[in-house]
Amino acid sequence: ADSVLSNQKKVSALMRELEYLTVEPDQRTYTHALAVARLAGDWEQGLCYLEDMRTSRIEKDEILFSQSVALLATSNKLDQSLELLNDKLTTGEVTDRNWRAALFGCLEVSAWQQALLLADSMDSMRVQKSDLTYSALVGAYTEGGKWQSAFHMLEEMTAERVMPNWVTYSIAMKACLPQVQWQTAMAWRSAMLEKGVELDFFSAIYLISVLAEAEQ
Repeated sequence: ADSVLSNQKKVSALMRELEYLTVEPDQRTYTHALAVARLAGDWEQGLCYLEDMRTSRIEKDEILFSQSVALLATSNKLDQSLELLNDKLTTGEVTDRNWRAALFGCLEVSAWQQALLLADSMDSMRVQKSDLTYSALVGAYTEGGKWQSAFHMLEEMTAERVMPNWVTYSIAMKACLPQVQWQTAMAWRSAMLEKGVELDFFSAIYLISVLAEAEQ
């Protein structure tokens, strides 16, 4: 966490330096700057970047748009995040990647409440979900202690012919760590066995970590 904050300070300083050099930051610059600000939890600076982009009329490509949505979703600006998605949705330009970026952005900072609000919006808009989007939702429900809803996501995946894989289960087990939900983690392990998914390195590490934390 300290290294991320340190990097955020460096990025902020470099962005200011670009202004003095009359060098205009481009899409790639803002993409990386937003990502660092979000991971550092520096919402104020991230929102400043968004305002700078607006005044400079920086056109958002898909990656920059996704980073913008993710930042707003994790900085208690969920309404603005949904507004961006809605605007794209009306033009038919919004993609699963955009929603996925917002969901994973929430999970990266344990903002599972915002992730679940996004999930509600996806359902109301009938967004077609990919395996990674389903995996992010599984993680959000698991971290929020809503394991029944998380397992329901598995059923929905199967019904939609989107098969859960090791990524799905590793995200689910990682989501058990903050609240040390070792029983839920073991339930996910059982689900892996039932689906014939082999235990991968990351799932094993997260499962061991949860069980070790439960013993302390």
